[in-house]
Amino acid sequence: MHPASVTSSPRTNVSHLYYGVNLQQMLLMIFRWRSV
Repeated sequence: MHPASVTSSPRTNVSHLYYGVNLQQMLLMIFRWRSV
């Protein structure tokens, strides 16, 4: 992750954060599904 690009465009920063959260939730759901 490049701080320069993040500071230049906050919208992309927000999208990256949103994508990261969705990715974590998907991984958590997959782990829970596999554990069951």
